[in-house]
Amino acid sequence: MQHNPFYYKVLDKIFYSDLRALEYISSKLKNDKTQINRPNTALELDFPQYLANKGALEFNLNLKVMHEDWSTEPPHDIEYYREQTCRALESKYDKIVLGYSGGTDSETILEAFKKIGTRNLHVLNGMNAESHVFSSTRTALNDDLAKRFQKKHRSDTDNLGWQVDIGKVWNTTNEKQYEQIITDYKIGHWSGDYKNVNGWHQNSGKVVLTKTKTSNTAFVLGQEKPEVIIENDWWVYKLQHQVWDLPLAAMDPNSEVVYFWVNDFEPNLIKKLAHLKAKEMDKIFCELKTKPTANNCFSLCSTFKATKYYDRVTKAMGFKAISPLLQGSSTKMGGEWYKQDAKVQLESQKKHSKQTLNKKKIANDYFDQEIVKKVDSRFLNKTTRNFIPIWGRSIKIRPVSDTLRKIILDKAL
Repeated sequence: MQHNPFYYKVLDKIFYSDLRALEYISSKLKNDKTQINRPNTALELDFPQYLANKGALEFNLNLKVMHEDWSTEPPHDIEYYREQTCRALESKYDKIVLGYSGGTDSETILEAFKKIGTRNLHVLNGMNAESHVFSSTRTALNDDLAKRFQKKHRSDTDNLGWQVDIGKVWNTTNEKQYEQIITDYKIGHWSGDYKNVNGWHQNSGKVVLTKTKTSNTAFVLGQEKPEVIIENDWWVYKLQHQVWDLPLAAMDPNSEVVYFWVNDFEPNLIKKLAHLKAKEMDKIFCELKTKPTANNCFSLCSTFKATKYYDRVTKAMGFKAISPLLQGSSTKMGGEWYKQDAKVQLESQKKHSKQTLNKKKIANDYFDQEIVKKVDSRFLNKTTRNFIPIWGRSIKIRPVSDTLRKIILDKAL
């Protein structure tokens, strides 16, 4: 894949993996020469949030839009900016591969490409050979996806000459390959790229899902809807590093990764989404008469895990999945389908994939024997063997409404 899509800024240095970033700042904190240890008066924030606000530890994307002004809402509707992004990609690349699940992100993107009549699109839905193909919940979901896709899109995709692959199988790393990758660990993040032992980054090299004769190919991913919270009476955009897994490695290395929702082709797309989400969340908190703390924002309206208002907020931003199951939050982290699939995958791994269980042991041992020794405990959840999220700097979107500001003031009394 061309270019590294994200990075970690730690004091005066840049890193491309969360582990290397946290090792570095942990060593600085141990020597206590940085004067960034959190005072007792800042306990309302977890330690990484505190450091992000201080500019000492930040997660960021390698994009110009991340350094622009977002405080003026773009004037057109969201559909306009989706289509502008599609046209920009169409004009730049000879071929476009769309990572497709049928969920709110990829289905909405597909509809935009279809509406403007894009040709030479490859719709790709992948399944890994170690856990997905043995999961009855996962195969049932994919069977339903294939049927719905056939009914809704097939005539249009045939007319446009699209290549469609639903349920394309790729192979993850074996134990030896995994151990080498986890030892190297120069890019990516622990939760999605390493602890998830069959994640996108764990490609064995046996299968390349796309092959291209030109380097001018885009691999388009539906990442990522905005996360917004309130700081100092402003709705602000926040990046959280564990949402941004490395791209699928079972791709032709000549492909260039493009994150559809956050890009420099049409920077107004993510700005418009952020304004739409902030306005809808403002309405929700006014209705609830609840103080919109950061925790309340994430627990009620997060777009990367199962939350009470997920469906309402995604619809307000113009997202629509191919099925009711994929439209709601059930398949998101913590959702009912998500939890059931996790159980089914675990049982299938016990029967069919000792390799996966062996890699999980390697991951657990690496955390216990290497990570715990090198990383300050304030960045770790030792119970789940995970890192606490690293945050990006805040980007102002819009002031909170007068009604919500009054609720915030009343709750403070």
